[in-house]
Amino acid sequence: MSSNRWLIEGTLTTRSSLRIGSGDKTTRPHLYFEEGGKKRMVEVSSFAIDRNNQAYIPGTTMKGRLRSLAETISLPGNDSIFGSHDPQEINAVGGKVTFFDAHIDSDITGVSPEESLNLAYWDNDRQTAVSAAGTINRNTRTAADKRLFHREFVVEGTSFKLCLGGVDMTEAEVIDLLKLLNCFNSQELNVGLGAGASDGWGRFEWKLISLKTLEHDELIDWLTSAMSDGSSSAGWNNLRQITPDRQVQLEKAALISELPERPVAKISIGIQLNFESNFLVNDPSRTKRNSDNKSEDANDNRPNNTPLLTRNGKVLLPASSIRGALRSQAERILRTIGSAHSACYPDSIGPRPACKPIKTIDEVQTLCPACRIFGAPGWRSTVELTDFTPVENGDGLTVEKQEFVAIDRFTGGAAPGLKFNVTSVYKPKLAGHLTVDLIRLDKSGASGWALALLVLVLRDLVEGDIRLGFGSAKGFGEVRALIPQINIPDWQVIPKGIRNDLICKEEELSNLTFPVSLSDDARSNLELWLEQLAAVCKTLQ
Repeated sequence: MSSNRWLIEGTLTTRSSLRIGSGDKTTRPHLYFEEGGKKRMVEVSSFAIDRNNQAYIPGTTMKGRLRSLAETISLPGNDSIFGSHDPQEINAVGGKVTFFDAHIDSDITGVSPEESLNLAYWDNDRQTAVSAAGTINRNTRTAADKRLFHREFVVEGTSFKLCLGGVDMTEAEVIDLLKLLNCFNSQELNVGLGAGASDGWGRFEWKLISLKTLEHDELIDWLTSAMSDGSSSAGWNNLRQITPDRQVQLEKAALISELPERPVAKISIGIQLNFESNFLVNDPSRTKRNSDNKSEDANDNRPNNTPLLTRNGKVLLPASSIRGALRSQAERILRTIGSAHSACYPDSIGPRPACKPIKTIDEVQTLCPACRIFGAPGWRSTVELTDFTPVENGDGLTVEKQEFVAIDRFTGGAAPGLKFNVTSVYKPKLAGHLTVDLIRLDKSGASGWALALLVLVLRDLVEGDIRLGFGSAKGFGEVRALIPQINIPDWQVIPKGIRNDLICKEEELSNLTFPVSLSDDARSNLELWLEQLAAVCKTLQ
């Protein structure tokens, strides 16, 4: 007979967008295209949906992520909590913890009617919005043909009820489980869940609500109660809240500060984007629909293009958008320093075909330099980005509506029926972060040359050579960046392969403050890295 039972109850509230796919497809009533006079619904990759037709976090997803996290931070006793990795081994044991599905907490979560107007294709029943993303041809820097896709996601500020049940658990194992949940609150560990982790998706805030237990001498009462009321449940609702003093004691023991010290080998760079012209990332859910029915178009007063917004109505530059622009610039630099063979071509039509998906860590070094840094199928990006939103205490945003008309390239006059308008934000200041994972970078076989490439990309962003968002041919998206903050990890935690490329001493590492005031040692490091980058490109010709 089990000696005890535990129940941990709390809430996980999203700090960023969350995407957990189900593999199914769904649709939205207003998301369609017209072809041959017929409406065709657009397929949307569905979020995981429970029996109430609402988004939820499957228990298997939570178990897998917490187990991986336990291995990452070297937390002991993984097998006893989660079970043996291989159930076929002779001494295999089952896990002590039951991971229940986490459903949306309707008492906390709620998107107001005003907020829902800012969210693309919002579904109040499913509590999800839709993200529309296109693939940019990194050679022409225009939208790639037939590469528009839609994904359902849960918005920032959504709370899920999380329950974890334990059987035969020691108090130390309960504390370890609480430590893992507290890791969601750590900005340093930056724990993500679901897809899009490199773009800042899947971040949470964890809050413990209650700890309940049933000790050995209370099991008879529990069994009697379960049988007397005819309950067929596992009896979790019959567990009793522990005393406030004991809960406080367990919470203190589970603080992140009590974890074994885990060095973080990441370079964190704060970036401020100061736009010098109009800026726009289009939200098609709030724009006029081009229809075969001209009378329908005439009654639609919405603009043809309008800015993408957050739930709170702030203008948004998604991490995925700036990632694509930075990667495209990195590939241009590689081909300039080396040749057309120095970076792969995504459509497999250039001199170097797209890098093949990899299955083992040893295959990472077969990737082109850009794929090693920014990711490829089977290899997650070493560069993490956040969404960029208006700077705090900045000036109010100015929204402008402009009218455009297409020119007939034969007559030189206005083309009939091709008038359109655009709503954009004038000269916004947006802020976000870029983080480089040096451990993953070292695993890819990259060294100082990878840092040199990133330095050159950031230089171009600072000097205004990279445009962001819609309408670069119309003068939109002109931007110059400021880099107000660079956090360098401690010397001892930098991987040896990268540390060997640094000619400066430990105390001089803090002088690597690009793009201003480079010390002599920092400049020498950069020159060394650039030589390495040129050598790498030369081998790929």
